[in-house]
Amino acid sequence: MEEIESKPRIPDLGESAITSPLEAVFTVDSNGIVQSASDSVERMFGWKPLELIGRRISLLISEPCLAKHDERLAELTERNVRNTLNRSCEVDAQRKDGGAFAVEFSWSRMETPACDEPLFVGVFRDLTGHRRIEKELRLLQSIVLAIAEATDLNSAMVTALEHICTATRWDYGEAWLPDETGERLSDKPVWYARHGSRERFEDMARGATFCYGEGLPGRVWASKMPEWLDDLTDKQVFFRSDQAHHAGLNAGVAFPILAENQVVAVLAFFSRERRPEDRRLIDIVSAALAVLGPVVKRRQIEDELARYRQQLEELVSARTQALEMSLAQLRQADRLASIGTLAAGLGHDMNNVLLPVRARLEILEEERMPKPNEFLDQIRMIRVSIDYLQQLADGLHLLTRDPDDIDEARDWTNLGRWWKQVEPLLSCGLPKNTVFEANCFGDLPDVAVARHRLTQAVLNMIVNAGEAIEDGGHVCVRAESLADGDFVRLCVSDDGLGMTDEVRHRAFDPFFTTKRRGLGTGLGLSLVHGVAQSVGGHVEIDSQPRQGTTVSLILPVAHRSESGEPTVHPAYTALVSVCDQRIATLVAVMLRSLDVEVRLDPGTDLESTSIWVIDQTTADPDRVEVFLRKRNCRLVVLENAPQAWMDLGAVVLQEPEDFRMLRETLNHVVRSLAEAGS
Repeated sequence: MEEIESKPRIPDLGESAITSPLEAVFTVDSNGIVQSASDSVERMFGWKPLELIGRRISLLISEPCLAKHDERLAELTERNVRNTLNRSCEVDAQRKDGGAFAVEFSWSRMETPACDEPLFVGVFRDLTGHRRIEKELRLLQSIVLAIAEATDLNSAMVTALEHICTATRWDYGEAWLPDETGERLSDKPVWYARHGSRERFEDMARGATFCYGEGLPGRVWASKMPEWLDDLTDKQVFFRSDQAHHAGLNAGVAFPILAENQVVAVLAFFSRERRPEDRRLIDIVSAALAVLGPVVKRRQIEDELARYRQQLEELVSARTQALEMSLAQLRQADRLASIGTLAAGLGHDMNNVLLPVRARLEILEEERMPKPNEFLDQIRMIRVSIDYLQQLADGLHLLTRDPDDIDEARDWTNLGRWWKQVEPLLSCGLPKNTVFEANCFGDLPDVAVARHRLTQAVLNMIVNAGEAIEDGGHVCVRAESLADGDFVRLCVSDDGLGMTDEVRHRAFDPFFTTKRRGLGTGLGLSLVHGVAQSVGGHVEIDSQPRQGTTVSLILPVAHRSESGEPTVHPAYTALVSVCDQRIATLVAVMLRSLDVEVRLDPGTDLESTSIWVIDQTTADPDRVEVFLRKRNCRLVVLENAPQAWMDLGAVVLQEPEDFRMLRETLNHVVRSLAEAGS
């Protein structure tokens, strides 16, 4: 009986030969026909091992990489080639369902005594996970480098959003960062593929904020965990569902960026596609963002330091400018002081010279010898000149006295005599070719202000008018008694450039000036305002651009004592009934500076009281209503007042500790009494 030649037995390379479940092992002959396959082939390629036996191994290799694989196998078929197990190549493999994936393969030649032809053992390793890890590392590296190279936190966040959107196929990314208070998240930078609807989504979200636990960013801020939304139409879950629908966005996810277990930013991403939750994607992005917390925190600190540095530079610049201005003002003040000293000496010397000249003129006039008319005319002309020089000397004397001298501040002035004395000097403060006019100084009552203070105030008003007019301009000084008889208005008008509303509102601020450096100190109208306030008067400015300016000095009339001499008594009496002693003292000081007599006794008779300052604690409704029904009275209530009191004319001061507001309110009250003829 003929003996049947048996086929050589193929070695069994089962799971015991597999080093990893991600590796598949094959044995093929020299023609590339599969002789055996490990069980892991089904997990990797989708083919059962028995389905592949007898088929060519090239069935598992994608067409573009097939030539490389066949070349590798042909090389091993040559007799003298050694085992090349350690030499591997990467190719794209193909699953049973047609899906492609990357593998690394290596072949080794195996000689068996039972076979004439060699066998080849191939090991295929799935590189999908490896490639994914590489992709994650590249994403992480690109984000870290981009943030590290960015000039500020805003551009760093935009770069991070762009990298993540590009790598994960999200269409829109936005960053939310805690505001300066740390109590709310505010929208910062965004990135998206430019599209009209998404630009509108950005516009609609601009300016939005979320508190802790509110909305998608707020929830991630509170939980410190990523959150996936596969449907953005639920308004209970996503507040901006309408805007998202309008922009064509249907799915979203948000990630926290942590530093020292604190959320320093929240990144949110949105997609046009409806995407079910992808834990692998969440893990990838979370891993990429895990190292960003310290980087973002450092960037925030750097940005904050940059802001502080900018603020410091601006502050130093402002202080430097203020110092330069102060030095210029000191130099100007020093020049003015020198001029004042010179004027004082000049006036003194002029008086010393004028006295003997006047005496000799009187002797000449009293000589009984006959004199020709021409001689008498010459004497009269000399006397006119001497009188003019005497007026200048007296005016210089008034200008050199301290306007803040308390001992001389409470005095009175006869306007007629005063104007005759100072007119020559004051008119010298105007430019040449100026048309100067003065009237109505004859029949006026005495005013409650010292002559030297009035002279200095009016000189500043005239100088300002002269600087505002053009060549050939007109300046007018006039005075009139107000209808109530208790105040006199002294005005200086010009037809010059005028003032804007902003300049008019700041005209009384010390050192404020619109003149170029060297021409003004900004103290002129401030001095005028101070003189008026100190005697219970005030200053008014009526001006429009290109329509001239009128500055009015409102001065109280000097009251007469029993002897008939003018005295300066307070025109008004105020009662201060405030529980807070600090506020009461401040109110009293300010009222006294306005020349108002102040009483603090709560039992003061309201019949003789013009101004009553109260708060809710000290308010007696019955007394208040009686007081408000008086004529020519003012009630000032601190913080708040009933509407009924306000209807009767009560003035409410909301913030009594605001020094400026308190001063302006009390000035307004006193001025309104003066205008009402109290």
